[in-house]
Amino acid sequence: MYEYLQIGSYSFLPPCNKFPPLTEDGPKEKIRMDSADYMFVLNPHFYHEGSIFANVQLVFYYDMNNSYFNVMLEAFQHHKDDLTSPGSLISGLQGKPPLTRMYSKYDLVQYNANRKAKDAACSKLSKPEGYECDEFPFASTYEGAGIGDGRFSVRYIPRAANNTHGRWLAAWYAYDRILHKINFILDLMSNCRCVGWMRLRVGTEPHQWYFLLNRMHDISTSIEILQTYQDPS
Repeated sequence: MYEYLQIGSYSFLPPCNKFPPLTEDGPKEKIRMDSADYMFVLNPHFYHEGSIFANVQLVFYYDMNNSYFNVMLEAFQHHKDDLTSPGSLISGLQGKPPLTRMYSKYDLVQYNANRKAKDAACSKLSKPEGYECDEFPFASTYEGAGIGDGRFSVRYIPRAANNTHGRWLAAWYAYDRILHKINFILDLMSNCRCVGWMRLRVGTEPHQWYFLLNRMHDISTSIEILQTYQDPS
């Protein structure tokens, strides 16, 4: 279920307590509030409900210069090569068509087609010991290998890189509310993801507070419900 609101008075709590909280009225901006029972990081950490700014570009960041992500470097490099090689037609970067999330249980036919096409391509490659076959675009997108346009890539990468990246992608889907059929892009160059909390007052009663997690640079940041419609679940 999606519910759209307009927000007004808000307070922003910058990360790491580096700056004082800000409270002010901002320009009108839509907030998308949703619920989806397939949003989770790791059991029992489920994120069934959440809110994000509705008009921002949803971005999956690859910080290739941060040693924290070293275990995933081979996955990062594979996807970067796919997206930036001369003449590449693969979707997912700024200026190209976006990727579209696909929750497997909502479209099992296409998900299985992605897996089948990926496995067929992987079978033509030599598999080193301890490696797994990684595909891009992701199997959890409508731009995956099964679409049939040949715009995908497979590469054997270390098992730890493949598994860790898969878990990280699933966690990001939950954290940033990437629902079924929601578009997003990758940012391969960013080495800073500035995150903070926004607390939004949407009424006069104490229980009428919503908490949002969003990037500082996403805030363009007033109250009426604009639209409600059902997400299949």
